[in-house]
Order: sequence, then C-alpha cells, then structure tokens
Amino acid sequence: MDHGNLLFFRFRAQPTAPAKAVLLGADIARFHEYLKMLNIPFEAQTEAKSDFGQATREAFTVSAPLPCEVNIRADYDKLSVEIELVNVRHPGRVRCRIEPKVLDEVVDDLARYILGVDDDFDKILDRR
Repeated sequence: MDHGNLLFFRFRAQPTAPAKAVLLGADIARFHEYLKMLNIPFEAQTEAKSDFGQATREAFTVSAPLPCEVNIRADYDKLSVEIELVNVRHPGRVRCRIEPKVLDEVVDDLARYILGVDDDFDKILDRR
C-alpha cells in the first residue's frame, strides 16, 4: 500500500487591519524585494537614515491579501510529522515536528489556527 508523505496548500489571507512592521538595516531592501517578487502592494515610510542618506529604519504597511502556505510532511523513518507554516497568522516561516498521534489530537486546532478562529495551535508551535 502506498502512503502519501506531503500535504501542501497555498492560500491568500486578507488582513482585517493592515499588517505593519518596522525593519532595520539590510532587512529593508530584502523585504522590498520580497514584496515586489510576490506582487504585493505596500507602503513604506522611512523613519531614519544614515549619514549617507540610506534608510536604516523603515515602516511597512500591507493591506493586500498575503500569500500563505501550509506544508505537512510525514517522515516515516523518524516516525514524525513536520508542520511548516509560511505567513500564516504571522509573517515568516514557522516549523514544528510532532508525533503522528499528536497530529490526530491537534488537527482541529491547526485548522482553526489557519482560519484565524483561535490561537490554540500556538501551544504546539511553542513546543518546537
């Protein structure tokens, strides 16, 4: 019998309030490129500049739907499941590794977390 080892899905989440973040230094240019690459409209306001006129602190505001990913991978050798969330509820990538039995127990928490209903799945992410 063949078993799958990957569940992957993408979606876009519309923030109820504009997402805001303040970045420093080299992260500013990387975030500009990241948002442009994903074709996400944004506003950026420079809050501080170096003596050479380069932005050292910039505030970003994003009101458009954000691309999100959920990856669930089974590792049959280690008897574990890796859950990876990209831009789900928070910008960036978060991973956790759990036992298959635990996944059975928290799959509803994961679904509610993805949908924004509650934060119960945070307790699993904090154990990583």
